Amino acid sequence: MKKFIALLSLSLLLAVSGCAGGTKPETQSATYPNIEDGTYEGTGSGYAGDIQVSVEVKGGEIAAVTVLEHSESLPDGIGKMPQNIVDNGLDADAISGATGSSEGIRSAVKNALALAAGEMEKVEVAEGKDVVIVGGGNAGLNAAYWACKGGSSVVLFEKQGKLGGTFGGGTWIATGSKMQLEQGITNDSTEAFMKDVDRLNAGYVKRTGVSDYWFNRDLAIYFGDMMPEVTDFAEEIGADFGKRILSNPTLYEPHDVMRVLSGGNRASYTDAIVNALKEFEDNGQLQIVMNANVTGLIQEGNVVSGVTVDLNGKNVNYASKAVILATGGYGFNEDLVARAGLKNYTSSAPTFQTGDGYLWAEKAGAELKNMDFITTYAAGIKTKETGLTQMYAIRVKEFGDLIFVNGDGERFIDEFGPGDGSTYDAITYQWKVQKDNYVYIAVSQSQIDAMKERGQSLLSADEDWAKFDKLVADQESVFKGATAAEAAEKAGIDAEKFAATVEKYNGYVEAGKDEDFGRTNITSVKSSTGEMVELGRDTFTKLEGDIYLFRTTPYIMICAGGIDVNTKGQALNADREPVPGLYAAGEIIGMANAFGRTTIGGVGNTGTYIWGKMAGDGVQEYVQSLK
Repeated sequence: MKKFIALLSLSLLLAVSGCAGGTKPETQSATYPNIEDGTYEGTGSGYAGDIQVSVEVKGGEIAAVTVLEHSESLPDGIGKMPQNIVDNGLDADAISGATGSSEGIRSAVKNALALAAGEMEKVEVAEGKDVVIVGGGNAGLNAAYWACKGGSSVVLFEKQGKLGGTFGGGTWIATGSKMQLEQGITNDSTEAFMKDVDRLNAGYVKRTGVSDYWFNRDLAIYFGDMMPEVTDFAEEIGADFGKRILSNPTLYEPHDVMRVLSGGNRASYTDAIVNALKEFEDNGQLQIVMNANVTGLIQEGNVVSGVTVDLNGKNVNYASKAVILATGGYGFNEDLVARAGLKNYTSSAPTFQTGDGYLWAEKAGAELKNMDFITTYAAGIKTKETGLTQMYAIRVKEFGDLIFVNGDGERFIDEFGPGDGSTYDAITYQWKVQKDNYVYIAVSQSQIDAMKERGQSLLSADEDWAKFDKLVADQESVFKGATAAEAAEKAGIDAEKFAATVEKYNGYVEAGKDEDFGRTNITSVKSSTGEMVELGRDTFTKLEGDIYLFRTTPYIMICAGGIDVNTKGQALNADREPVPGLYAAGEIIGMANAFGRTTIGGVGNTGTYIWGKMAGDGVQEYVQSLK
């Protein structure tokens, strides 16, 4: 059998004596005796992109680890993991809540040490596998599992140094699962799920007046039908769903049935499927190749018959019977995002989500649908330093104190609604339609003081308010004034109108009712389980003292447009006929293509397993038909 040779560096495990780092007793040999004292650099894949570190080695031990460059948004991994490795070695536990960043730093340190020792491992890549899968996120991994389970041989190329892709928080949707039935929830079904899909789409039409769009109901029905099997499968192979309590999503509009799980261990969802794949790796049916950058598709006529991929410093053709694209979204491809009309935005997706798979599929004849729509979230903050990377965001759903204004300095919506998330889609929609996608959020010193006294932070992941202080000091996206007019002038919006807006709003607070948009003082909200919860604070308060104006943009987490596919995962052309040999799984098929123009909590994460199974089953059926 012909084999390619590929360099594998980030996943390299150094063959060393003793433990991997940490302080050694005098009688024990050094951990890295073959590495001279000095400082070495390496790169690893974090949650949001590459992490570059320097590693200082003294006496064969790791003396210091310094993060040089990163795009991570959570500070704990970046701040704590380097010292954790110095103290405990490369086997140090990941920092809780920052697993992606922690593993990226660990990989970068391993890479630096490997380069220092001159021990780069070569991996042989066997040619002639039935199926190529591009992308080692959870969708690609699940596609590999089911393709192998059906008898196909698979090679999976992942361009990063880690598996798991961009799997978001632990949210999961579990209609008809054992977990749901054990909680006595027996009124859920595919039909009930589809009623929510239709209801939420009707809400979109009512908000926007846009009704001339399409989505593939067969995909949504397939998703509903597969939820019980796939959820139970995930638990069986080791996915940790935490307390296993189903409720309603806390960020999105509520469902009519309690079917969404929050608080699961997202890392376990990847670990579970990786472990399940080991039997196929051990028997030679599957090979996973890391740091392998696929650069395009190979076609013979209209049939997709392989990929071009960078292996061992050379771009080579890898032939196969079929290809599954599981390359994730396009949050860092401004041209693709522009198809949805966004001029300014940030993205919480990793920087490697550049939309390559979409462009390859389109070139191969597949149809991209709903690219004029994208799911956005409220109140990202864009700076020159962070670029498209969403490092800063205001937690608008948690604070009724805030007011939103446009470039004319005028309010345009009830900023808090009933506080239960039922108006969140309507609120976030405003970031799409305001001029240049800018919404200015106003907060006063008195409100900030009250937040600090309650132990809350205005910005996400900013418990010590360091991010807030930096933004205020930079004066690039946050503008502070002793008066409303001064803040508005600095922000470049209509100062006279904004001053009048603040004065009128404060009058509404005194009167107890917002005559423009109906805001009132919400002191209790409906929880995700349907119970009313006291907030213990007012949410309709005056803006007093210094005024801060934040210029905010929408931010992207999951892309909504994508490759048109059928329920076998086959990519379809403009006539909705299959492009032979081309399949898609995961985010790349587009949530809007499956569920319409709405956001349904849990479908993104659960979809990595469901769409992976759909493509894996479909491709092995296609491969068998060719034999």
